[in-house]
Amino acid sequence: MAIATLASSPQPAHASPNLFGPPVPTLEYEGRWMLPSDSPSLLENRLNFSTPVAKTDSGIFSVSLGGSRVHLGDPVALDSRKIVPSNLARIEAGVQYFGKLPEHRTWGVRGSVGYAGDPPFRSGRDLTYGLAGHYAFPGSGHNAWVLMAFLSNNNPLVNYLPIPGFAYLYHSATLTGLFGFPLISVQWSPLVPWTYSLSIFGPLVDAEAAYGQRDHFQWFVHYRLSRESYLPSFREKERDRLTLEAQKIGAGFRFPLARTLSSEFQAGRAFGRALFVGEALHDRDEGTADLAATWFIAWGFKYGF
Repeated sequence: MAIATLASSPQPAHASPNLFGPPVPTLEYEGRWMLPSDSPSLLENRLNFSTPVAKTDSGIFSVSLGGSRVHLGDPVALDSRKIVPSNLARIEAGVQYFGKLPEHRTWGVRGSVGYAGDPPFRSGRDLTYGLAGHYAFPGSGHNAWVLMAFLSNNNPLVNYLPIPGFAYLYHSATLTGLFGFPLISVQWSPLVPWTYSLSIFGPLVDAEAAYGQRDHFQWFVHYRLSRESYLPSFREKERDRLTLEAQKIGAGFRFPLARTLSSEFQAGRAFGRALFVGEALHDRDEGTADLAATWFIAWGFKYGF
């Protein structure tokens, strides 16, 4: 069997789209505004584009380009007296190959290079890179096994070291799931028109309960635990990362604007917010600042070619 992509499940922010399936041409935009409270306001804009560029009998080449910008209403001072600037930016370009092998096996590799920090492209030491690969082979029935590996200098797990992984792809009439390490992605539709989704990649979590059909009108409630990491210009240690962490719970709706264009709106509460600097996953040795809980609104658009 071919490995299907869990395209309708909420994907972890740091997991490459279509990592285990053939590339699908898409253009996605997401915006979010966190209102000012006892902490500065925060405005985030994110844009991602990917498309196949060449196809052979044995595989498909594709390219991707993505970027985001976070603007804080005011600079934030950490308890170490370091000042987090008002603008943080991320840009990434990637190349992916998805290949087919005999006996319904597939393999793929993706490389990317980019920038995450402040100000844009100030220094070569602020560049980011990533490499990911997978090999998939059939299991029982319509299911499959996936072996994978990741390497990056800016991710939510471990920087600079290869991260091996595995997963079992299960598919039935009501459940599609990828179960393994370091990720889990599940979409369950026990009773039409209800759909429940869960995605976990290391410390990142996305969960959703939705009512309705995506191609008509759909209501949803959503929870997300997110972490965005940057290579700040003020860091003293090469391996230090500035992390923006938050939990969000909200409700919203999505509906199609055209046959291949869909939109989404959401409002809710952001809490457990913090900015901190350190080398490891939960390391805050180089400074931290807790941000007050606040309300947010979010909007997004997705275009499929």
